[in-house]
Amino acid sequence: MLRHKAAAVGFAGLLVLLAVGLAWWLLWRQVGPYDDYLARLSRVLDVAQDASITAIVVPLPAIPERAALYRDVEAPRLSPDALWALRSCDFLHQVAQANSSLGKVMSDAARLQHERGVLQGMQDCLAELDAPAQSLLRELMTQLAAIQDARRWNAVVASKELRRHWTLARGALQARAPTPGTELAMDRLQQWLAGQAYPLAEIERALGALYHDPSGGQWLRTLQSLTQALERGSAIIQQRLDTRPICYREQGNARSQRLLGILYKVYNPLVQADAARASQATRRYRDWLSAVGSVEVWGWFDDLVPRYERALRAHTLAWQAMLKQCGALPSVAEN
Repeated sequence: MLRHKAAAVGFAGLLVLLAVGLAWWLLWRQVGPYDDYLARLSRVLDVAQDASITAIVVPLPAIPERAALYRDVEAPRLSPDALWALRSCDFLHQVAQANSSLGKVMSDAARLQHERGVLQGMQDCLAELDAPAQSLLRELMTQLAAIQDARRWNAVVASKELRRHWTLARGALQARAPTPGTELAMDRLQQWLAGQAYPLAEIERALGALYHDPSGGQWLRTLQSLTQALERGSAIIQQRLDTRPICYREQGNARSQRLLGILYKVYNPLVQADAARASQATRRYRDWLSAVGSVEVWGWFDDLVPRYERALRAHTLAWQAMLKQCGALPSVAEN
């Protein structure tokens, strides 16, 4: 009996230890996913992470407020004379719906969809009108068409769904391309903005996919963490190379063997793998935002992304210089 109790207590203790270990692992992956890499690099190169290194801090980019993104739109108004001249047109029923109490609280996507229907109804009605009424209707169509770019912008670029996509992040900070469902949603929205017809319910599902997918937030946080780690790692390597050699006459030694262990067991499977995913996600988001005409409003394409790309190139060259000194890498010409 006592033996069974002792076994149960031992098993419970093991579960507690596993839970604590898992909690610490999750904390490490979320707070400092590359700290272990930097600590190993610092220890093997015998370079302390002093203030000159820890002072390298990469801030997380700010997400523009919706009010700053949103474009004010003033829809054309129908005068009483215009209403009388166009009284035979069916699209007036659609206009009445938009002016109702429910129409005034339409989402931006619903309003864009609605006005596309109004424009089509106007086009259909042209042939039924006399010349003065046709002239009046064409003027209204021109005014309504002129605000469609702003409607498209508000429906997607300034939407709460896209802003949340950049802020939501769950679990480990590990960049990945958007999920297949979000990829399809992005394609649908791009095609819809270009004029292809889709039911409103499908557009709302596409926006919902962006709202619930944490890929965008994880991508930005990984870029931030990676850039900081790469810059700090390059500073550690450069400090060692500037003060004293790692190897002499391009001959390997015990220290270079430990460096190779870091390269193959930590840098390649963790840092480089995350960098590959981050770069893939960067290309996908840049292409999509360029296609919907909004890449310029997201500041990270002007600061964080170029800084990350420079940090990745510099860190790769630092590793190459270090391994070359130990005869572990052939000469690499710089462009």
